[in-house]
Amino acid sequence: MKAISPAPLFALILEWRTIAFAVLIALATMAPADQPSSAMQANTPSAAETRIVFKRGAIEAVARGVLTKIGDEVRFVVRAKSGQRMRLIVDAEGPTRGFVTFPNGDEVGSPGDNFFDDTLPADGDYHIRITESTMAEAWSGKITLHVRIK
Repeated sequence: MKAISPAPLFALILEWRTIAFAVLIALATMAPADQPSSAMQANTPSAAETRIVFKRGAIEAVARGVLTKIGDEVRFVVRAKSGQRMRLIVDAEGPTRGFVTFPNGDEVGSPGDNFFDDTLPADGDYHIRITESTMAEAWSGKITLHVRIK
């Protein structure tokens, strides 16, 4: 029986470790495209939330997500000021329910496409959750959230 040299195996392991290390470094230094570094402060969104950032001077923004199973939810967070009017409309491949959590922790929610349209009571982060409507058949698919703050 011929002995196998450990050199090729060692080279393969070394190459794998080098690639894995490079990928880890790249992932650790990446910032989400929709969250500018200026948004990193004490009141940043959780890892499961996507920060909605408006372009300078814009009053409307669009955010996207995917619902994959019943009980799943897509989460967003947007910063707004007291006295501004916020309107939230969701386009989805099935019936949805939307929730808004105010900076003070109060929450409102309703089913349908236009699930929030009101004047905001406080400055701060407004957390938005979109789920499938439990009153309808289960579905999965893409959602688009239209946010207007004026």
